[in-house]
Amino acid sequence: LARFLVKHRKILGFSWLAVIAVVIALGVKPERAARKSLKHFLPAASRYSVHNSLNTFSFFLVKGHNIEPIQSVMPEKFYVPYVARPTNASTPDVIVFVMSESTNTAQMSLFGAQAQTTPFLDSLKSDKRFLYKKAIAGAVSTHSSLPVFFNLLNEPANMEQLAAQTSNLFKLAKQAGYKTYWLSAQDAKNTNDIGTAHIDELITKEENPVAFAAGQEDYLLQLFKETDTTRGKHFIVLHFRTMHDPFEKNYEHHPEFDAFKPATSKRADRTRAAYRNAMLYTDDVLRRLFDIYKEKTAGKSAILAFTSDHGQLLGEDGLYGHNKMLLSVADVPFFAYADASVLRDLRLKDVVFHYEIGTWLARVLGYEIINPNKQKDVFFIHGNNFYQETDYMAVKRTANGVQPAFYGTLRKFLELSCPAKTAACAYKAVF
Repeated sequence: LARFLVKHRKILGFSWLAVIAVVIALGVKPERAARKSLKHFLPAASRYSVHNSLNTFSFFLVKGHNIEPIQSVMPEKFYVPYVARPTNASTPDVIVFVMSESTNTAQMSLFGAQAQTTPFLDSLKSDKRFLYKKAIAGAVSTHSSLPVFFNLLNEPANMEQLAAQTSNLFKLAKQAGYKTYWLSAQDAKNTNDIGTAHIDELITKEENPVAFAAGQEDYLLQLFKETDTTRGKHFIVLHFRTMHDPFEKNYEHHPEFDAFKPATSKRADRTRAAYRNAMLYTDDVLRRLFDIYKEKTAGKSAILAFTSDHGQLLGEDGLYGHNKMLLSVADVPFFAYADASVLRDLRLKDVVFHYEIGTWLARVLGYEIINPNKQKDVFFIHGNNFYQETDYMAVKRTANGVQPAFYGTLRKFLELSCPAKTAACAYKAVF
């Protein structure tokens, strides 16, 4: 392009104003790369290739050339591949799964919070088809949590399993004869490595930014209502956003949910009040979602389930947000609405882990996941930068509850698991 412009500059003319405009336009992405990490520049299947290319080259220009990819840290064939074995069990006609955002059980009246933030969910407690449990997420950020969850990953940096996608939920759903959906109120960049090649209908907020900006999850409900589930089997994932900061922006189109007022002008009180209001709105969205769900699945076998990608800090110990490797950041809710027989395995556990929720969904889809690397009652929480060296935490389920068993970087994990440091080193459970 540069050669063409130089060659024909006399015909085309020349303008420094145009040059300045182009430099500014092309400089936006590198400037952002100087402030942001890799996760903000990952390609998305639903974006134009020009957009993905600008992201890729901009990040590489500023930081990427100096970053060691996680694959170079891991020994080859360190983990044994997973196996997805068909069970030949009957599968439901419709599965609706909600992946919420930044949802913390500590602020939900469903889990004992004094503030009545989840009146609809509270009303389901006596329903025998309703199961709710505290859960622990597989990561502390959205960009790590989604690929970990939808690929049923547990161990740190199991990138070979991620690439193989033999345990990817969308792939398993397609193999089981389901039509698959990803309906998201968030950016397309969050779809990286969730299994987009196996998603039939993929809609993110870029599809209709005006409608999403005006309606938030209201528009997501409209998209769900418009899905045709009259024939065949359907695996529908709804990706919420309302519980993400800034909370007050997410329910301003519904002033009736501006119910909780801060006790003082302190940041913690203001944040907590806005978060509780966002929770009220989310609870009402779930009420309307249940109505649509029951209407669409009348006369069909169906399951509805809900969890969150990670939790949220609201001023505890002076900390806010997520992306921090703390057990409290991984604190998330889980609930499911289905026949008691489907929920039997999960009902026996005091706390469920994302990995267990994912393998449960795989069984619902007709597959048993065999993970030879899995140590009994040991689960991993992934840090913020999924594709780079990051922190990990191993937690163990014990008779006294969930206990941290390891905290450290990938290299520290490898030193414990592979003390010989040989090229042929394989994973050895040490927790």
